[in-house]
Amino acid sequence: MSSCTAQRLALAHSTARDLLAAHPGARVHLTGALAHGLAHARSGIDLLLITKDTPPPVTAVHHQGIRVDVTATSLREMNDTRWLLAAFGLPREGSIPAPRTVRGRMDDLTRLRTALLLDGRGTARSVLTSTERKVYAQWALADRLQEAVTLTEDLAGLLGSGQMQSAAVVVGRLGTVIAQAETAAAGQPLLEEKWLPALLGLAASPPTGPLPLPPLAGAGAGSNQWGFADIQRRLISALFTCWGTPSGPPEPLPEPVDTFGWLPLVCNEGFAARFGEEHVPLTGGELLTWADHVTAPAHEHQQAGPDTGTGLVTGLHTDMCKELADLAQRCITGYSDDRPVSASLVRSRLTNALTGAPPVLAVARNGQEMTGWCAVRRPEPGEVRARLWGPVVAPSARRAGLGRRLLQSVVDAAEWPLVTTDVPVDRDGATGFFTRSGWEVLETVTVLHGTPAAGPVDAVTAAGLPELEEYVAMAARRFAGMEVPFAEATLPRWREDARFCPGTLLLDPPTGSLLLALAQWNETGSELLLAEVWAAGADVRRQLISQAHTVAAERKAATVRAVTRQDPADFIACGMRITGRCRTFTLPRGH
Repeated sequence: MSSCTAQRLALAHSTARDLLAAHPGARVHLTGALAHGLAHARSGIDLLLITKDTPPPVTAVHHQGIRVDVTATSLREMNDTRWLLAAFGLPREGSIPAPRTVRGRMDDLTRLRTALLLDGRGTARSVLTSTERKVYAQWALADRLQEAVTLTEDLAGLLGSGQMQSAAVVVGRLGTVIAQAETAAAGQPLLEEKWLPALLGLAASPPTGPLPLPPLAGAGAGSNQWGFADIQRRLISALFTCWGTPSGPPEPLPEPVDTFGWLPLVCNEGFAARFGEEHVPLTGGELLTWADHVTAPAHEHQQAGPDTGTGLVTGLHTDMCKELADLAQRCITGYSDDRPVSASLVRSRLTNALTGAPPVLAVARNGQEMTGWCAVRRPEPGEVRARLWGPVVAPSARRAGLGRRLLQSVVDAAEWPLVTTDVPVDRDGATGFFTRSGWEVLETVTVLHGTPAAGPVDAVTAAGLPELEEYVAMAARRFAGMEVPFAEATLPRWREDARFCPGTLLLDPPTGSLLLALAQWNETGSELLLAEVWAAGADVRRQLISQAHTVAAERKAATVRAVTRQDPADFIACGMRITGRCRTFTLPRGH
């Protein structure tokens, strides 16, 4: 937490204490960017005083050179706003008041989304439930999609009349709206645009870094040129992030939906496409086909060098994910990080969980055969570093500098500080490869394996638990030291992992502890990975680890694996054995 944020939070708590003393029975909410953990050196503080009856007159005050804006409302007025978050409902056509009302009150809804209830004793909690926050995300995404449709209609008109300078202005605004849609879909509030880099997890980059759109030269209103397909891809991905990927097979896409100008929308009847005033209802299968059209097979976009056969690719097509997974499986077999790798796992681990953004991906081929790859998963909102995966090089292509070329390709293309995934010490030359390339050891982790234990499963799991998001967020703050925004996004991040299942998220409600276990199967084997253990003391930690072994037996996993950065004594006490160690590396600035 920055000193700016900490100073203002302390002042917010003390002001709330004074307001509660002056207005017995009232409530005080901290709202806006500060409630979301964001502040700068000249930020103010926004407080909302809520009374049962007519709200009293209040004014802004200054403390320690910081402006504290206090507004007042009645409980009834607040509940009228909160009622809009009871459920999502937006008609595809027509002009009933509800959608207009919601769009007109997005600022009020955003204040409610960020609101923290201050109790006057120095503690705060989120006002909304996880269900209400989800509905807010749906409304916020719908609002941004509608804004993108409006801007695209303007853009088409400006291009058609040759007003290129004005069109460039609209393109810049459209880039901002798309980024807002992505952050809204990921569960973030629609804060002022200056906070977009922080919400996107790209605070180390200039604000324009994550928001570029292709140049206008050659664009035409009757085609899908200058990369408009990428705009469609990003907004469809945002829909999938917020609403989930549709089930069922792809279906033929109605014409001319995948051409210039058409953008996706969502309504209570389902999905739709719109360009200007033209609407086309879409099934989930048609939306899947549209997504495939705008994310063409990666090898069609490969920018290969004439000699190396390597290059950056765009998108994560299904066939590409299968190739990446197959090569990774071949390369880790027999080492301490050996585990089942599937196409769905690769997609979920390389794609940004909260924004749906694709990785920076370099691929090498010998003809049609993939011989290597390396990827950078973009930072999640709230993360500083991006995660490096690979380089993964086929045994037949090693010792020829391919790994170094792949690594350099993604390092040159990435805009963020980087950290590797776990690199096994027992893999020949792997750790030396990074040190020779200028990377520094960040930490060492221990890998352990255990045998599933048959017996009654008496674990409390997350399946069916109400308010699970709050439980996980509280554990993230208490045991992992996460700040509020990142802690609240923990469960949504976990859910995007292809291995996540509520039945393998084990809980100890009396202490607020948890163990996240991830199950994975493929044709080579199966495992239950103990990914996180957040527990109040050794006894609870060991209880959860032992319960995970019985869950593994129930789910017929072949082995239990754990990777820990802490003392492995509790795992060993539960019968697990150390099978290896890994290191993570970071690239110092300037390389």
